[in-house]
Amino acid sequence: MKKVTLLAVLFSVGLLFISCGSKPEPEATTEPEAPVVTEEVVVEEKEPEVVDNESSIKKVDDARALAIEAGADNYAPELFAKLEELYQALKDNSEGKDLSAECSDLETRYFVLADYAKAKSVKEKIDAEELMTYAQSTYNEGVELLTSVEKAFEADQFDASVVETAHNVYVKFNKVYMIAYKLIAQKEREFALDAKKDADSVKASVSQKERYKVAADEFAAGDSAYSMQNPESAYNHYGVAKDEFEKLFVEVSEKRAEALRIMEEAKKRVEESKNFASDADVQAPISEPVEGIEEADAVLLEETKYEEVEVVEFEETLADEELEGYEVSEEITEENQEVVESESTENLEPIEDEIIEDELSEAE
Repeated sequence: MKKVTLLAVLFSVGLLFISCGSKPEPEATTEPEAPVVTEEVVVEEKEPEVVDNESSIKKVDDARALAIEAGADNYAPELFAKLEELYQALKDNSEGKDLSAECSDLETRYFVLADYAKAKSVKEKIDAEELMTYAQSTYNEGVELLTSVEKAFEADQFDASVVETAHNVYVKFNKVYMIAYKLIAQKEREFALDAKKDADSVKASVSQKERYKVAADEFAAGDSAYSMQNPESAYNHYGVAKDEFEKLFVEVSEKRAEALRIMEEAKKRVEESKNFASDADVQAPISEPVEGIEEADAVLLEETKYEEVEVVEFEETLADEELEGYEVSEEITEENQEVVESESTENLEPIEDEIIEDELSEAE
């Protein structure tokens, strides 16, 4: 019996497992497919980019103008010619290509050349006038820097740092030139001042007023130029003033000397004539009357006799009734005043001038 029960239980368990493992498969469901969207891609064709080198070339033109203004074509003709070749090639190939780097390099070269030309021009003046002795050490430093700038132009790759070196070259030579001309101008001013004192000693400002003013204006212009840091111009103005003052001194001195000589000769002739007259009176006195010559005690004009005039005294004031019908004016009119003055001075003559003229006419 127990066996039958055990078998029944095992059979039930087996059925249970079979029922659990044999579930029906779910029915397959199909989802609707999404429509395929195709986008049409449009590829735009890019036009070639246009490079504008106008602004870069404009900077090169400005630097080139500075070099020409500094005289680069005169003081550094070979270097200037080489840069001109590069400049022309750059302008010929300026379309369709970015030339900013090439333009920047050429611009720098022109800037350096401008300072180099200015330095060379000042150095030539220093050498021509032998002014280097006024600041020899500074001059030597400038010569060394000038050589380094020239080597920079010869190199294949231009060193942009030479821009500062080229400027320092100009500064060195200009310093020598300024020191020299300041000292020279100061010395020339002293000479001009001495010449002015000489001209003043002979009163040239009175006898040659216009020319004296021209010389004085030149002297003042020299002082103005010196204060404006232009000693060379100051030196030139002082030189003109000195020359004019010296000419005035010489010319006025000669005229004064000539005038004094004439005066001395006139005095001498007057003295000689007096001596001659005295000698004549002694050697050949006039014993008989001569027509036209009066005696020393002769009366040439009759004496004028004046009759006595009765002096009448007037009262200081008049009675009111006596003034009736009369207008009394206490003021003297301008017309009357002029008459009085003319009458009081018309008979006065410069005695000294008359005497001098008479003496000179007698001497002649």
